Amino acid sequence: MIKAAAYCRVSTEKDEQLNSLANQQQFFRHYIEGRPDWELTDIYVDEGASGTAVGHRPGFLKMLAAGKAGEFQILLTKEISRFARNTLDSIYYTRKLKEWGVGVIFLNDNIHTLDPDAELRLTIMASIAQEESRKTSERVKWGQRRQMEKGVVFGHGLLGYQLQQGRLEIEESGAAIVRQIFEKYAWEQKGASVIARELTEAGIPTPSGGQGWSHNVVLKILKNEKYMGDLVQKKTYTPSYLTHKKKINQGAEPLVILEQHHPPIISPELFAAVAAILAERGKGQKEGRRYSRSYCFSGKLYCGQCGSRLVARTKKKGEHVYLYWQCYAKTKKGSAICPSATLSQSYLELVILQAMREVMALVGREPVWQQTMVAFYDGIKQVLQREDGGARQKEQWQRRLSQLELEQQKLLHLHLQAHISEEVFLRENTIYRKKVKELQAKIESSCLTEKDDDKDKMAAIIHKCQEILTSEVFIDSFYREILERVDIEDKDRMTIYFSGFPWGIRYRGPLDS
Repeated sequence: MIKAAAYCRVSTEKDEQLNSLANQQQFFRHYIEGRPDWELTDIYVDEGASGTAVGHRPGFLKMLAAGKAGEFQILLTKEISRFARNTLDSIYYTRKLKEWGVGVIFLNDNIHTLDPDAELRLTIMASIAQEESRKTSERVKWGQRRQMEKGVVFGHGLLGYQLQQGRLEIEESGAAIVRQIFEKYAWEQKGASVIARELTEAGIPTPSGGQGWSHNVVLKILKNEKYMGDLVQKKTYTPSYLTHKKKINQGAEPLVILEQHHPPIISPELFAAVAAILAERGKGQKEGRRYSRSYCFSGKLYCGQCGSRLVARTKKKGEHVYLYWQCYAKTKKGSAICPSATLSQSYLELVILQAMREVMALVGREPVWQQTMVAFYDGIKQVLQREDGGARQKEQWQRRLSQLELEQQKLLHLHLQAHISEEVFLRENTIYRKKVKELQAKIESSCLTEKDDDKDKMAAIIHKCQEILTSEVFIDSFYREILERVDIEDKDRMTIYFSGFPWGIRYRGPLDS
């Protein structure tokens, strides 16, 4: 009695495919039971599994283990494309089964691997199946890209949004959490880890429904452009249709970007503010500055006694929480106690404000001073331009223009490879050309508005700085950018360095009343 088994697979979990799978199983059962010298051992099944990736097919792997264990001598399968669409896999696994004493019969292809010419015929048929899989993959990817360009969202919903038939709709309870995260990061100057801890302590569930937030989850939300209404797709891509492994798209394929695609949860200005803070903190990490940026002065205060950084500490008095700064050597257990002073946040704010006023007082004294201030004001200008969305808009237009040109090249390649008809090519190419002309006109128009007089720009910057200096509120976001370093010898002796200014401002206390 010959022990026989069967293997069948469908690539999707749609009802019609599952019906086909049931029919396959019934066919194999009747086929084997109709042979008096055969005994059915098992029918191995994979539902919704790709034929190009063996590792994702548990039924196939189970079949191989049983064949190696000698549980059957004959394996039936419908056709080569059901067994594997990878030519190398087809040859490799039929050889393995043959080595274990198992012959594979491909019914529709009329191939029995124990026949003398079976491997040659199998190679030819498997190559055909693999090429068909490649063409199918190209067609599917091209179709998905056309859908993306029309605004259809692929993937799944995210915190604050529900995905309904390819459209993103705001889900208000989640949207409130998203706004809270962005505001804590931008306006309250809290880090991702601090925000994650506060959300966890508040009992707010994570996007996946868990109870413990991590800083990575918070960062992922802060970097997601969907929350300001834009849509960017193709962030990942599949380089090989054989392995189906996704990779981060770092320019291998053009992104699909649609601005103002869906209702935003946060404003573009808030998203830009967060992006700028993220970039600055990322720059600090690359330079080896491993410090918290939860506060304006984080990583910028240095002890003149021992050279260590000052770190932020809080103290609660009644209902109020006070922030102060202390040398790291004072807080590190087992180290020598540093004699440096402990400084309150409010005191440091007054010192920095006075130093900034001293710098501004130099403006206009002599022409040479004004020249010295140019680099300093260039740094201030970059900070203040965050409030102006024009530069960001132009950058997005230029990025989109480059992507459209790449997509046109891809369209031409598909046409030359006969994957799309000439009619489709001409229609799609006309759409691309129209989009390119519109973007070129927008970019050219924006360039004309950038020819303002440099003196006017300088005057506007000076005026804005004066507003900041006379404000009753210490503007953290401004000083976070413009303050470079403070060397603190003691409470009444400090040197303050501003970004772009050629030397430090010496402070000799006490503060003016």
